[in-house]
Amino acid sequence: MRRIPGLLIGAVLIGTLGCGERASPSTGDPAVAVGALYSVHDAKAGFRVAKVLVVDERAVHVRVYKNRFEERPVTIDAATLSLGTINDKDGFGMGHLPMTRSAFAAWEPVLLQRGSVEPAELEGYEIWRSANR
Repeated sequence: MRRIPGLLIGAVLIGTLGCGERASPSTGDPAVAVGALYSVHDAKAGFRVAKVLVVDERAVHVRVYKNRFEERPVTIDAATLSLGTINDKDGFGMGHLPMTRSAFAAWEPVLLQRGSVEPAELEGYEIWRSANR
């Protein structure tokens, strides 16, 4: 029987990962994708959507949208997501929230879709990073 190199098997497995995969927020783990949208448990009830902005050695930095869902969404139209404002009666999101990997994992994140991070989305992260140097 011919042996298949482990790297090739790993590449095939990573290539077959799709939506609905659970995130495993460890350093360098491809399952936590920068720019990706995840459905996460809301502390009050139901689910919300979080976008991973940055993953560094200390934290997973996310943007949490104000939109709430009674059931875990399996797809999302990113154009419908909003941060809102503190004056919104139906709540608001957060432009930047640094979390430990274990705190992010406790939200039981499930990948909705991969994407990218726009420079404007990093404004809160850059302020945080400057203050934490």
